[in-house]
Amino acid sequence: MKSIICAGLLISASALPGVAQDRSAGHAGAHAGGPPSGMATFQRKFSAAGLLSIWGVDDTFGATQSRINNGLSQQAKAEATGITTGYEDDISTLLVPVSVLQGLPDGQSFIYSKFTFNANRGAENPTYSEGTLPSILVSYLNMPSDNLVWGIGVLGQRADSDMKHNGGEISSTSAGFRGDLMYIMNDHWAMAHRVVALWGDSTTDIPTPFGTVSEDRDSSLLYWQGDLVGTFTDADLPQLGKGWVLHPRLGIVAQETIRDEATNNKGGHSPEEDLDYGMVQAVARLEKPVFKPGEWSPQFELGVKHEYENSVGSYTDEDDYLYSQIAFGRKFQNGAFLNAAYTRDDGFNGNRRTQTFKLIYSMSF
Repeated sequence: MKSIICAGLLISASALPGVAQDRSAGHAGAHAGGPPSGMATFQRKFSAAGLLSIWGVDDTFGATQSRINNGLSQQAKAEATGITTGYEDDISTLLVPVSVLQGLPDGQSFIYSKFTFNANRGAENPTYSEGTLPSILVSYLNMPSDNLVWGIGVLGQRADSDMKHNGGEISSTSAGFRGDLMYIMNDHWAMAHRVVALWGDSTTDIPTPFGTVSEDRDSSLLYWQGDLVGTFTDADLPQLGKGWVLHPRLGIVAQETIRDEATNNKGGHSPEEDLDYGMVQAVARLEKPVFKPGEWSPQFELGVKHEYENSVGSYTDEDDYLYSQIAFGRKFQNGAFLNAAYTRDDGFNGNRRTQTFKLIYSMSF
């Protein structure tokens, strides 16, 4: 998995050379009565390229963590009981990100701040839980040219989960770094890359007839997500209808998680674990962008996902699943944007049914 992540970082870095000479003189300064020209360029060009809808949300990252954690819970249950069938991923999630993008005086740099509230609940099956995961991100973004943005930020989160199948509790805190790169290659194709490195500590308490078993365990993860995004308007495909835009997307996710060895309060030993997870996806996004305050933007997505690597195995027998989303966004007079979305993952074997309700609010200054 390290080789895949390293390859992704090299692909990301390949966009950097030779862009400095493309710096636009129009970045400096501001339009009278409007946002800085750099802000206007960022929002106009990178939104039109289909990149901001990926950059502004963390649902792929969150779904990856959920999939790995559910797999670990199912693995522990299977090892303890010998039961290896009957497991499901049937989870409902509420995701509410609120973000602010602040332009800096140089006209080409930004501070991006985001708070995300995440609450999830699993349907009853051999392993299921409910919990919350609030997180905060603060990033510095730089736009050295009109077709390239890179960013680096700090990320912190806390997760609290109640395991309904055994009465246990898991609490964890983690912090680290997030890097982003968005690059518009031409009028029809662009790419987005994200790297996340986190270090954390978790405490697990499980009641038993012989007392509560408690374990403190450190862990770390390295995550890479890469997306190739196309843009085709009604001028390219008249059958789309006036004002509609099609964004085909090919994506890949790779993550390595290291769970340090630990000894619980009863003397039980858990060895170090090195877990790999990988997923590829092909998604088509159809949307009608908005340009004026008060307008609504309908958005539809449909695609397939395939897990090409999963160290803990797939106890749900679901490596392939259908992805779908329906969403509506509205632009406000003050430049804010509100987007409400409903997303699903449905396994082809009927054992994976996850749904996410997203309410996304973003502001820019």
